[in-house]
Order: sequence, then C-alpha cells, then structure tokens
Amino acid sequence: MDEQEWLRRIDEHLETSKHYMREGNELMARMDETMERNRVAFEDLREYLQQATTVLGALVTEIRSDKEESRDWRRESRAWRKETREWHRALLEKLDNGPQPSGA
Repeated sequence: MDEQEWLRRIDEHLETSKHYMREGNELMARMDETMERNRVAFEDLREYLQQATTVLGALVTEIRSDKEESRDWRRESRAWRKETREWHRALLEKLDNGPQPSGA
C-alpha cells in the first residue's frame, strides 16, 4: 500500500469521524433541548402541586370547621328539642290540671 492509499484511508476515517461527531453534536443539542423542556415542565408541575396543596389544605380546614359547626348545631338542636319537650310536657300538665268542667 502506497502513501496515497494511506492518506485516502485516513481521509475516509476523518470524514466518517466528522459525520459521527456531527451526529453526536446534533444528538447532544436535542438532549439539551429536551432537558430544558423537562426542567420547565417540572417547575410547572411543582408550582401546580404547591397550589393544589394550598387549596386542599384550605378545604381540609373548611371541612374541619364545618364539622365543628355541625357538632355545635346538633348540640344546640338537641338542647332546643329537650327544652321544647319540657315546655310541651309543662303545657300538657297545666291543661290536665286546669279547671275541670262541671258535670251539672
């Protein structure tokens, strides 16, 4: 193999290497773009999850408050029903013990 053949083969290898380097650079550029899109997507997701956590926390607080109010209302309702029954019983006693109609 003469010197020209060696130079031709070296040039072929260099061209092939350039091709692979170009493909590698394009691939790295696409990977960088993908990584940037993923970073932005994860930031958006994190922000969404923070907002969702805040909203869910507010809902839990509201539900707990509603449960306490409901318990208070039931407690007051029971007391009111008990008082109403006592008034009703007292009224019936007055009606039962009131003036009796005469038989004459």
